[in-house]
Amino acid sequence: LLYCMLTGAPPHRDAARLAEIEKIETLADRLGAYRKWIEQAPPPLEHRKMPGVDRALADIVERCLAVDPRRRFPNAQ
Repeated sequence: LLYCMLTGAPPHRDAARLAEIEKIETLADRLGAYRKWIEQAPPPLEHRKMPGVDRALADIVERCLAVDPRRRFPNAQ
C-alpha cells in the first residue's frame, strides 16, 4: 500500500502481467503465477525516483516488499 501511495501504481504489476493473469482460470493458479513473477522479478525501484522519498523511507519500502518473509518487518511497530 505504501509503495502504491508513493508511486501511484502497485509493485510488480504491468499491462503484460495483468493480461497473462486474466488468461488463467482459477484463483489458485493466478496467485501461483503472480507469486512466481514476484520471486523472479527484480525488486521494484520506482519509489526511489520519487521526489521527497529519502533513503530511509525507500529502505523501509524495500524491506516491506521483500520476497522472503524473514527479511520483512515482523510487525507494524
